[in-house]
Amino acid sequence: MGNKKQPFYKGMEAEDLSCKYLLENNHVILCRRYKSKYGEIDIISIDPDNYLVFIEVKYRKNLDNLYYSISDRQKNRIQDTANIFLSEHHQYLDYNMRFDVIFITKNIADKQIYYLTNAWSVE
Repeated sequence: MGNKKQPFYKGMEAEDLSCKYLLENNHVILCRRYKSKYGEIDIISIDPDNYLVFIEVKYRKNLDNLYYSISDRQKNRIQDTANIFLSEHHQYLDYNMRFDVIFITKNIADKQIYYLTNAWSVE
């Protein structure tokens, strides 16, 4: 019988590695695990080009089907949550924004991080 908390801790570890990666690449982390009635955004940051970035972190055993690992429903929930964030933080309304994904493969010890910028566009 597996430990039900194991995925949570793996997710937290993946988010910790993602934040470290982002900080090393000159992002300013605004928020982690931002929650709304629609869902959660793993990381919200400002990138070096002054974009407001909403980041989904995905832990995967391998690189198969990375681009299909986020469903349209999940994208919509993230976008709705981003709109709530903006309604509560008016100081970011004039920022350009985008949605990125950080994929971390099973071997976290090797820090195999794949950063996909502008993973999807908002219609």
